[in-house]
Amino acid sequence: MLLACEVGSVTLNVGTTATEAEEDRLSSIDIPIGDIAYFYATCSVDANPEELGINWEFDLDGDGSYDDYSTSTLYDSGDEYLHVSFDYGSYYQADHYHDVKVQACLDDQTDNWIALLETEYCEVDVVKVDRIQYNDPDTGYTDISGTLYVHKGTTVTFKALTDPNASVWPSGKPVWGGTAGASGTGSIEYVTFNTLSSSTSDTKTVTARCGDTETVNVVVYEFDGTFQPGDDFDDRNLEKWGLEEEVALEFTTTPTGITASQAGGLEWTWTGAGDLTNTGTDGTADYDAEHLQGGVTFRLEVVAGASAGKSESYWHDVVKPTGTSMTRVNPDTVWHIQGVASAGIKLYYWLDPTDVSFSNLTFGEDSCPATGKTGFFITVPPGDHAQNTLGAILGGDSTTGCRVSLADLAGFACTPPWATGGTYTWSIPTQYIDDTTTRHTFGSNQNQVPTLQANGDATIAKGGQSGSALLNDETSDF
Repeated sequence: MLLACEVGSVTLNVGTTATEAEEDRLSSIDIPIGDIAYFYATCSVDANPEELGINWEFDLDGDGSYDDYSTSTLYDSGDEYLHVSFDYGSYYQADHYHDVKVQACLDDQTDNWIALLETEYCEVDVVKVDRIQYNDPDTGYTDISGTLYVHKGTTVTFKALTDPNASVWPSGKPVWGGTAGASGTGSIEYVTFNTLSSSTSDTKTVTARCGDTETVNVVVYEFDGTFQPGDDFDDRNLEKWGLEEEVALEFTTTPTGITASQAGGLEWTWTGAGDLTNTGTDGTADYDAEHLQGGVTFRLEVVAGASAGKSESYWHDVVKPTGTSMTRVNPDTVWHIQGVASAGIKLYYWLDPTDVSFSNLTFGEDSCPATGKTGFFITVPPGDHAQNTLGAILGGDSTTGCRVSLADLAGFACTPPWATGGTYTWSIPTQYIDDTTTRHTFGSNQNQVPTLQANGDATIAKGGQSGSALLNDETSDF
């Protein structure tokens, strides 16, 4: 007969090592998935005159059945038989909380268990990396879907999340690594990306390990704004544009093949002359230099994502026409009426500077009086030069400049009688006309000078060009 023979109390402790389980007497631990948990169970015996041993049974996976591990400790004269130490050698592979329990009873070695007692549980929280987030400058920590695109030089803050959610990371976990240079432990890691990817498949990795490993693939890129003038002639100046020029703004990336969306959205803005339209986050826009000269600064900026706020700036100058030159259309042909003192030449206007385009302006001459009249032209005074519009300006040419499409006809005719020769000068202002139809005088005036000889011979000069005809030369056209 057994008298007052029973297990008085049972405790169960856990640790990440056998020593920790026995000495620190922890009631809960957090371990990485795949790691071993160590258990240390003790009990007291109120009375044991029969010197019975202890039978131990454990529910290690928290399913309510004490069928995961069992053992016995035989009675001895000391207290060694009142505890048991072991590790869960099959490892914890499931990432969740485990309520581990033990039951202990006296065992008379005849399958008779005496005074069964179930302990309070201890807790094993098996943790793995659920996912890695990055800290978006605008929206905070954000999940990463697919490849992350980061501008060179950006420092990105990464955060590793536990699975199960809201678990505590085991000591020294997670461990950061990867080819991007992440290192250290803990939930937060800062990585500065200073090495460009050679292609979109050359990803830099950031890893977080806690039993398992989660990986973020990063493409490190740079971008550059590009400017495509509508009139993109050979050897033109790409840092300057003429009034009213239209320019398409786009971008390139290194490595090639990265879209604006992947970069987080790229948006153009500007300050200064002209107007910017069709802006968005696709990295393109349309610029119109309009009719006012001056400097303009463009900015291409990452809108969102890991590199939000990264930008590149570009300065350009919008210039107006500064002057003109003239050439003969038909150098060997002079307009003339036989028997009439007359001469005329056909001329083209060319605009300076030559390295930009003024093809969206139109051209004309302003009115002016006749000055310096002599001889015949005092007796028969000429009228004023009338304002005119010669019209469209053609595309650019880095050697000659833009040409006015319509030729200018310069000439005069004097019917007899004339007693003397004579001359006068029209000092003609040159003008460009913008899209508001406003006329602007620019450059030096072009002088048009008719000269009449007493014998009826005639010469016309304009813009450094000239042509002459004798009175009795045959009639000819321009």
